[in-house]
Amino acid sequence: MGTVTFRSDEIPVSGKSREVVNEILTVGTDSLRVTCLSIGNPHCVIPVQKVSEDLVKKMGPLIEHHPLFPNRINMQLLEIVHRSHIKIEIWERGAGYTMASGSSSCAAASAAYRLGLVDSRIKVEMPGERSTLTFIQMVMSL
Repeated sequence: MGTVTFRSDEIPVSGKSREVVNEILTVGTDSLRVTCLSIGNPHCVIPVQKVSEDLVKKMGPLIEHHPLFPNRINMQLLEIVHRSHIKIEIWERGAGYTMASGSSSCAAASAAYRLGLVDSRIKVEMPGERSTLTFIQMVMSL
């Protein structure tokens, strides 16, 4: 995996140059809290109370093609189980619903860590796989 960056110009995310951390994104009538990053490819991580396949399939195309993302974007819905365990559902740009992804698990873990929601060693659970990451050492450059 590459080094994580939250810089809008490196992801890319439209608008002024900034770190895209816990920013409000309007999608239709919904206001979502998002954290965007690049780990060699672009990701938009959205914390939710409970992840679900139905929710990611509903939101995925709207986020992927949102005007804020000029090159489209991968999206992860993020559920915090506890400080050492997260669950994610994944929408990949150009591919749709995806059951497991290494870059998505690293992106979601990095966003959760940056938001102060998890510790540096966490379990990432996806529909197609369960991984344990010591992601802070692998991908974070804070």
